[in-house]
Amino acid sequence: MSQIDAISVWEGEKPRSRCPHCGSTGFKSRTTMDPKFKCSNCDSTFDEPVVETIPVMRYRADYARSWVSVGGAVLAAELEANCYRSAAKQHAIRPIDPQGLRDLVTERQVLIGGAWWKTGGSVEPPDIPGGFRELTALGRIGQREFRRQLLMRFGPVCAFTGPQPEKSLHAAHVIPYAKSARHELAGGLLLRADLHALFDGGLITIDGDLKVRIDPSLRSFPELSRLDGSELRIKTADPLLPTLRKILEKKEATTPVSD
Repeated sequence: MSQIDAISVWEGEKPRSRCPHCGSTGFKSRTTMDPKFKCSNCDSTFDEPVVETIPVMRYRADYARSWVSVGGAVLAAELEANCYRSAAKQHAIRPIDPQGLRDLVTERQVLIGGAWWKTGGSVEPPDIPGGFRELTALGRIGQREFRRQLLMRFGPVCAFTGPQPEKSLHAAHVIPYAKSARHELAGGLLLRADLHALFDGGLITIDGDLKVRIDPSLRSFPELSRLDGSELRIKTADPLLPTLRKILEKKEATTPVSD
């Protein structure tokens, strides 16, 4: 869920397909029968629709700043119950009762971080099947030694938050291991397990100035928000620090900029 900060509007074009017999746009594609298309309006069948280009107004919403995953706390059916004009289910944008939405997200604590839960009433927990199944997976060669070397280099210190219990620390690769299959000690950091997951997911990054940067979607979480702009917890006398800077600068130069 997120709050829209801005909406860009501009003129554009898009293709529109019609039935070649009656001109209706109400036709469907068939996967097992020929001709491929059948018109719902005149019942005729055809291989290709008539395609025309029409002018349209295009809209782009900017909602990255406050985006947060609800983790399944709010269901589509619950949003549906608060929408006006319930018959217009095919519309991409529909009006919703603001107070109903506010009550729903407040009850589930969606927009303030923390745990998601449903208050009040009795909820029957789902029966989740257990057991085991065989998997075939690739294991990283040298990962344990990589972590040992990082512990010798930094001590039990998370590069983002400082000293942590050793059991909570993961050996992280600044350049994803899947791309190079190499353990570069200069490009390695110790990260707390939860922060490592966010780092691998691209929600936390490090810039060329060795400062932590967080994705806008994490700013509703106070502990994570405080990390934005903070310096890495690495000693300035670390002999591999200059190499780490070069690795980060090279990574920044090759990272594509998204629209």
